[in-house]
Amino acid sequence: MDKLFEIRAEEIDINQILQKINDNIQKRYSGNPVDLVKQTENLKIVEESSSSDSPEPIDDDIKYLLENYAIQNNGYNISSHRPFIGPMLIKGRQLVNGETRLYVDPVIGKQSIFNNHLSNVINFEHEKIKKIDTEINKLKISQVETFNNTGMEIDAINKQQFEMASRIEQIDIEVFNMRKEIRKEVFEQFKTIMNGMDSEIKNNAWLLSSLEDKAGKTPASSSVTGNVDGINYFVFSEEMGRAWNKIGGEPVDRPNIFEDVVTLFGNCSNVIDIGCGKGYLLQRLNASSIHCYGIDINEDYLQYCKRLGLEVVDTDALSHLRSLEDKSVDGIYIGQMIEHLSTNEIIELLRLCYQKLQYGSYLVMTMPNITSMIVSTNLFFMDPTHKSHVHPEVIKFLLKSAGFRDIEERLYQRVTEEKLLKKIGPVNSMQTNRHIEVDILNENFEKLNNIIFGYRDYAVFSKK
Repeated sequence: MDKLFEIRAEEIDINQILQKINDNIQKRYSGNPVDLVKQTENLKIVEESSSSDSPEPIDDDIKYLLENYAIQNNGYNISSHRPFIGPMLIKGRQLVNGETRLYVDPVIGKQSIFNNHLSNVINFEHEKIKKIDTEINKLKISQVETFNNTGMEIDAINKQQFEMASRIEQIDIEVFNMRKEIRKEVFEQFKTIMNGMDSEIKNNAWLLSSLEDKAGKTPASSSVTGNVDGINYFVFSEEMGRAWNKIGGEPVDRPNIFEDVVTLFGNCSNVIDIGCGKGYLLQRLNASSIHCYGIDINEDYLQYCKRLGLEVVDTDALSHLRSLEDKSVDGIYIGQMIEHLSTNEIIELLRLCYQKLQYGSYLVMTMPNITSMIVSTNLFFMDPTHKSHVHPEVIKFLLKSAGFRDIEERLYQRVTEEKLLKKIGPVNSMQTNRHIEVDILNENFEKLNNIIFGYRDYAVFSKK
């Protein structure tokens, strides 16, 4: 009997039992491989379910082992339903049972102890496996999230590269279009310059031909502007203009009388240029879409302007103004002409200008600035058709007498620096008296320059 109920420790292979338990656990979590994203979703589901209160089936098995490792049957009750021999049977059964338990209870006790240790070991290992499995799931989720984030970063970089490539392509198109516009603009400017040169060549050729045709002929004289006997005024004025610049220096572009007049007449619709000459102002007014026309009695000037497409009338100033209706024009310009008139003609001209201008319109006149000695004693006499030394104060008085108001003086064509008296350079600031003397001397030079080498042109703006 002892050998029958003996349990040998060496026959129980704990490692084998644990390995089998571990295999069963692995089977529960094993499955077919799936893509990384789907595994992540499954892992998250497992993680969420593991955190819930619902136990897994293996947890129920382990719980059962922990609660039922003791296998003793302490609830067995010996009894008999027989009334006479029952007590005897009970007593006999108790004796048999007692004898049997002497051999069986040790085995059952050892088995219960073994079951207890085994269930504890299984529960401990199961908890370790659950923790390890949880960490593995977290690592997998972290790897997938890292992979997804990396993919998003790569997508963002690819998007930036695509945007940069698109921008570069757009810049290339813009540069191409810009070069195209620049080439077009350069071509148009070149074309304009060439057309201007061609027009100038044609005009000069026409002028030469006209001069040849008129060789030996005596031009008609005029009491207003134009020619004197034996002189072609068109050619004469060109030659004297070069001499004028030689004495006083090349023309200074700023300020520019023509630009100022165009600005002043910006809203006008009927402007007259009296004594238009070669049409310098008419060209600028036309370019600004201001309707205008010129009058002159010099045939060469008139033909020259017509070849430029300018509107001109062959008549003298006084006759033309008398033919106009009162208040029919809104701007009059008289450039370098009144010095060719007598005093009575100037008075009559200003009276007629006031009569023909609309209220609020302007009359602008330019003339040689005789307050400058280089003009009054030199340049003025380079034109034998000049009749009157018109002083600025006299012309302002005549304008006021004719009814004009808001009279404003402006000077143009300053004598260039190389023609002026040179000032003394700076001196040592420590020499106080010397410094004052130099300043006084330079102020005197400035006054002399203004008197001797003042502006060559005088202009007066007046309003009706």
